[in-house]
Amino acid sequence: MTGLCLRRALVALLALFVLAAPAAAQEDNDRIPRFAATIVVQDNGDLTVTEEIDFLVMPGSEKHGIYRDFPTTYRDALGLNTRVGFELLEVTRNGRAEPYLLQQAGAGIRIRIGAADVLIGEGIHRYSLTYRTSRQLFFNAESDEVYWNVTGNDWAHPIDRSEATVHLPAGAPVVDTAVFTGYLGEDGAEATVGRSDGGAVTFATTRTLEPGEGLTIVVAFPKGFVPQPGSGERLAAGLHDNLGLLVGAVGLLVVFAFFYLQWRAVGRDPDAGVIVPRFEAPRGLSPAGTGYVWARCRGTTLPTAQAFTVALTSLAIKGRLTIEEDDKTYVLEGRPRAEGETPARLPGGEAAALSRLFPLGNEKVEIERAYDAKIETAADKVMAALKREHAKVYFKHNTWHWLGGVVLALLGIAAALTLQFGDIEFLFMVAFGIIFIGGFTTPAALIAYKLSPLWAQALSGDTRNLAGTIFGSIFILPFFVPALGGVYLIFQEFGLLMALLVGLYIFLVVLFWFLMKAPTHLGRDLRDEIEGYRLYLSVAEASQMNLLTAEPEMTLDLFEHHLPYAMALGVEEQWTRRFTENASAAVQQAAESGRNWYRSRSGPRSFTGMAPALASGLSRTLSSAASPPSSSSSSGGGSSGGGGGGGGGGSW
Repeated sequence: MTGLCLRRALVALLALFVLAAPAAAQEDNDRIPRFAATIVVQDNGDLTVTEEIDFLVMPGSEKHGIYRDFPTTYRDALGLNTRVGFELLEVTRNGRAEPYLLQQAGAGIRIRIGAADVLIGEGIHRYSLTYRTSRQLFFNAESDEVYWNVTGNDWAHPIDRSEATVHLPAGAPVVDTAVFTGYLGEDGAEATVGRSDGGAVTFATTRTLEPGEGLTIVVAFPKGFVPQPGSGERLAAGLHDNLGLLVGAVGLLVVFAFFYLQWRAVGRDPDAGVIVPRFEAPRGLSPAGTGYVWARCRGTTLPTAQAFTVALTSLAIKGRLTIEEDDKTYVLEGRPRAEGETPARLPGGEAAALSRLFPLGNEKVEIERAYDAKIETAADKVMAALKREHAKVYFKHNTWHWLGGVVLALLGIAAALTLQFGDIEFLFMVAFGIIFIGGFTTPAALIAYKLSPLWAQALSGDTRNLAGTIFGSIFILPFFVPALGGVYLIFQEFGLLMALLVGLYIFLVVLFWFLMKAPTHLGRDLRDEIEGYRLYLSVAEASQMNLLTAEPEMTLDLFEHHLPYAMALGVEEQWTRRFTENASAAVQQAAESGRNWYRSRSGPRSFTGMAPALASGLSRTLSSAASPPSSSSSSGGGSSGGGGGGGGGGSW
């Protein structure tokens, strides 16, 4: 299959992702006894070509005529187009004008000769096509040449004999000749080369060309007999031929400018303030809320299981439930409300967890590392409450500003591909491809976005959720295959430059998805306060914090008060170490004797091991329980098919 048919097949692949069947199979027993081309080099460098094609229709073969494919667009290794001129002058059959239809065929023109309501009879029919084409000569350093694929390598019928006659401009001597036969890329030379009485160069094959084989000829002549385009003319023609790349590059600049201006207007983070150590969390923030705001202000997301764990630990310390550990299983028991007791108002996330797990107040809930719909619902309610409380106050997603850039990017990609392909109908295939690929990749991209903070957490050394993060990443990989396939097909059809251009569009869209999110001024101030508070929880020595006031005395109540906050900020181990290094012996002895809100069935657990057990063990168990199970040339060589001309044909 030559480039002409391959391009059409790749277009179908982009839309449907199916393999096109080869088109070069032999049709019936019809054949071409003779294919003769006369190529005349005009003084202005154009070529006037007359092709005589004898087509033998065998008995029982019902045919309306033949078709001839002629490529008009050639692409180099980078994907840069060279478009040649093509003007059909005359079409006859057996010496009489024959009806024909010009159709767009991939990167070229298909001439379908004949009428749909007329069958041609058995025997040999001589078709003659005369056309003019421009920009086909090759201008080398020392000579100019006709490098011409006479038959094309995409014929569906065998060609018993192929001939070519080349007429150079008046007075131009022949410098060199070459001939190539065989399949695309082969360099066979099974043909004769001679001169006619008028001085023209003649070529003729010495064997039958099977379907897919072709004849390519080269005739070189001295420079100066035809005008060579200047550098300015070549540049203008190159820009015109690659209008898709040019428009795509300009569109890329427009998309970047749009995103940048939107980011400058609404997406930049407010300037950071002075970080001062704080002994308390910002007023009004629960432990889970503190972790949620901290993560979001840094461009990440607090994992649901971690938020749920923090909320349960805070409730336990407040006396609203107890936590009992038994290896990888945890039993939560609600504490019944005493008669006349008026409990303190709970933050939204903690209230959501308590009401979902203990609607009656005193139930027991066993949490194992297996999916439990009740746990998933409770975890989702905690995150929904945190988002409802804090998202709009402290953060701006600026989604509409980002979507404007996405629309511009899609328009730029569609315009670039359509203009580079050279057929407006290709726009519909691009639209279908975008919808098809988007249907697969958008949900996967959203999941990947949710997984990104977990990977950041794992890379920073916190491997509590590593197994689930790896599993989730492996699960979504197949959904990106259509997108990768689309990029590969763009590379195959349009070349490296277009693939890189589309890749840059995608890069800008993804980059500004993250950059466009920003905390509000209130959120920035709150982040500064949380950073100061986190500094207090994580630094062991008071002398390292430049304290302006004396820090509170370390007591067991103080440790428990701050423990859920430390878990939310990922510094529970540092906070525990701070306690063990600063608390008095009596306080530490009281801590080791155990607390009424947490106990372990698997044996006594040291106080220093309690915080990691909650932050890591309970978080992993909750993560498993809240996650549903997944489903599954002459001067430098040449070959047959090289040069201008080419294409192929068949019958219909």
